[in-house]
Amino acid sequence: MSDTKFVDENSLIGIAASFWQQYSTKTPQKLKIMDAFSLYCFILVIIQLFYCTLVGDFPRNSFLSGIFAAAGAMIINICLRKQLNPETKYMEISNERAFWEYLAAMIVLFLTVINFLG
Repeated sequence: MSDTKFVDENSLIGIAASFWQQYSTKTPQKLKIMDAFSLYCFILVIIQLFYCTLVGDFPRNSFLSGIFAAAGAMIINICLRKQLNPETKYMEISNERAFWEYLAAMIVLFLTVINFLG
């Protein structure tokens, strides 16, 4: 008998195991780091929404600024990930240009968030 575990590929566990195996072997390290940052931003939005339901959103500008900052950073990061992914041919934009566009977008985002705070 072999030690191989037989998992039905059509089950939810089989699909998740297949996804994780392909993701961990085929995804470059820099994209994994970007995915971790996107996941962090998503969790931050969820925590802020949970806090708002428990405590309230009295300084509404602060609450909205926190949500916009985290969600905006996640969206901009996902856009950069799409541009840097080697499997995607993104209009022949160089990695350097994509990174500078990412920095410019982040600066605009955070200046807008700071301005919205008052």
